[in-house]
Amino acid sequence: MTTEIRRKLVVFTCFLITGVTLIPVVMMVLVAFQSDGESMADMSARAVAAARRWDARVEAEHGADAVWVAVSHGDVIKAILADALGIHLDAFQRITVDPASLSVVRYTPLRPFVMSMNTSAGDLSHLKPPARKRSRSRARTSDATVGGGAGPTL
Repeated sequence: MTTEIRRKLVVFTCFLITGVTLIPVVMMVLVAFQSDGESMADMSARAVAAARRWDARVEAEHGADAVWVAVSHGDVIKAILADALGIHLDAFQRITVDPASLSVVRYTPLRPFVMSMNTSAGDLSHLKPPARKRSRSRARTSDATVGGGAGPTL
């Protein structure tokens, strides 16, 4: 296993909010808020672009079934999940990301799929790709299973 730090996935510039009345506004209109550093929208764009670039790189080097891990601050992970779910950044506070939880996004050529969010189940065997029946590389599909998948094999 190799480890590489990608600076684009670090938390956005921290800020201090001293006015209690400002907090509800920030929580509802995140995309418009900017601290002394970068805006939430800029952080989201940076993190999503980094995740997509990294996924493309890992796929090119290791194949479509490769699994990689991004570890970051909860808001950065929530921004990536919001993008994958196709929801506006202003609604990303509806997503829960607990410390040390696992969220899984599968990127495809057409769209991302959120496979799981905020789990701490412990067993990660469901991330292992299925055994190949043929020796050639399996093409990733950009479509979801109609009616839902069969779920993980336990």
